[in-house]
Amino acid sequence: MAVLFLIVPDGFRDEEYSVPKQILEEAGFSVITASTVSGSLTGKKNLTTAQVDITLDKISAADYQGIMIVGGQRTYWYNATVLRLLREFQAGGKLVAAICISGCIPAQAGILSGQECTVFPDAEAIADIQKNGGVYVNKPVVVSGNVITADGPAAAAEFGRAMVKFLQQ
Repeated sequence: MAVLFLIVPDGFRDEEYSVPKQILEEAGFSVITASTVSGSLTGKKNLTTAQVDITLDKISAADYQGIMIVGGQRTYWYNATVLRLLREFQAGGKLVAAICISGCIPAQAGILSGQECTVFPDAEAIADIQKNGGVYVNKPVVVSGNVITADGPAAAAEFGRAMVKFLQQ
């Protein structure tokens, strides 16, 4: 069983990638790392090096149990390919997860209308969620059906455990 982790090429948050990845792998899940470029990418704090397994343009939702967007930058905000993929994962009842500043991307995809979610407490991100029909709540981790959002690096372990719990259902 594989879960896709989407990272930005220019400064993903180390803990938001490595902590949930370790939790999922310890629970028996494979983590496949994706980005817009191939090769090795280093996190914002230079604590983690991630090897990109697949590029964004080659992803098929059918190949994975879920997708998780790591935070760090606004790179994937309103990215047409990412929004399409989130809708495909949602339509299949699969896991859709996002942490930190990426927490508003599921709302941008139109899959959180009237549902609660969280994001890094940034005024622009909160306004974006609300503009797209999501209901922002100030909590570390929020589970709304098959969509799980977290507000930042401090919530990475709880976020990882929430993903495992969903995937083991």
